[in-house]
Parts: sequence; structure tokens; C-alpha cells
Amino acid sequence: MITYKTIRELVEAKSGYPNLKDSSRHREFADVKKVYQKLCRVFINGASLQRIAGEINLVNHATVLSNIKRFDELYGTESFTANCLYRDCLEILNEIAPEKSADYFFMVNAVKNEQIKELYEENYRLKLKNKELTTQLQTEIAKGKEVIFEVV
Repeated sequence: MITYKTIRELVEAKSGYPNLKDSSRHREFADVKKVYQKLCRVFINGASLQRIAGEINLVNHATVLSNIKRFDELYGTESFTANCLYRDCLEILNEIAPEKSADYFFMVNAVKNEQIKELYEENYRLKLKNKELTTQLQTEIAKGKEVIFEVV
């Protein structure tokens, strides 16, 4: 059975950081802690955010929730320093608990990442349209024309 302690000891051993309870805020160490938090949510049924926080001396459950969200955003990018650590730990934990298939979690993350990508693209298109309309409005005002706004 996989426990908080099992995951913490695995992450500590694989990362080279001997104590995840330290309060260091260095980027690499913070990423290692994110890996621990994500693995706890994946492999421990009903994992309590408060318990995860307590295991590594974080302030509260909100910090864990924020870190897991940040992990989901960063995982697989070059700016995330613990990509290999997560994959290594995932492989080991999948051997211990094969019912928690990594394929499922990669699929879920891929869907989330695709949705996020679509939202960023839509946001970018809207920003461009906003910039275009703002420029058009400023041009009309500069020409001295009366501009009437229609609320939609």
C-alpha cells in the first residue's frame, strides 16, 4: 500500500534532497515538493490536502492545491526542473500500484493541456480583436467623429 511516507521517501531518495520538510524556496526544491504533492494526489485514494501539507511543513491545504495546479501547468515544459523526477517516481509507484495506471494520468493531463492551449489561443485572438477595435475607436475620436457605443 502506498502511503504519504512511502512517496516522500521515494521523492527524497530520487531527488537527492534528504528532507522535503525543509523550508527552502529554491526553484529546484520547490519543484521537487510539487512532484511529491502531485504523486500523493494521484496514488493515495482520498488524499487530504491538509495532510499532504502537514507531511512537508507547508502552510495549509490551499498551498497544496495551488502547487498541484502549478505542477499541471508546468509539467513537460523546459522551465519545470523536475520532469525526470516525476517520470521516475511514477514508474516506480506504478510497479507498486499498477491499478493507478500512468497512461490514465498522462491522458488526463494531455486533455487539460489541450484545453488550456485552446483557451490561450482564444484569449490571444480576443486580445488582437480588442487592440484592433481600440485603434479603430481612437482613430474615429481623433477625426473628431462622435462615437456611439452599443452595449451588447
